[in-house]
Amino acid sequence: MRRTLGGEENRVPRQQLIGKAGILFFADTTRTAAVSRVTSVCPEMAPPGWQLYVASAVPVPAVQDFDENAERALVIAELTRQLKGFDQARLISAPLEWPVLVLPGKELDSATPIANLWNVGDATRAFVDIGMQGAAASGMHVVDLVWAARRQQQQHPVE
Repeated sequence: MRRTLGGEENRVPRQQLIGKAGILFFADTTRTAAVSRVTSVCPEMAPPGWQLYVASAVPVPAVQDFDENAERALVIAELTRQLKGFDQARLISAPLEWPVLVLPGKELDSATPIANLWNVGDATRAFVDIGMQGAAASGMHVVDLVWAARRQQQQHPVE
């Protein structure tokens, strides 16, 4: 498995930036992949009256050295264009060293050599899925594997 780097912008505004949605994926940005309103499911993650947003982005190039300040500026500019009020939100943290993606073609297999133990998550995703979508798709795939293994055990019990 070979990882690539990604980054986050963690901010708290008083107003909702993406309406009722818990997550918003971007199709017309060059760095920013998505923004999640964490307080839509965990309101305790921010003080009363505040919202917590986590924006995910991937620097270019993601597998080589990059200019961290320039990449951060590009991400902030994209988020400011996409989300009215984002630039007014209080910055909590903005790590750029979190390894969030596995390079295509370097994913792990869901199967392991240990019976009834499977790998699940973004690192085991199908080629076309990435990030949270990849992790969710991987989880659904592993559920299918678990059910298949269970059926197999019921049809051929160990004596």
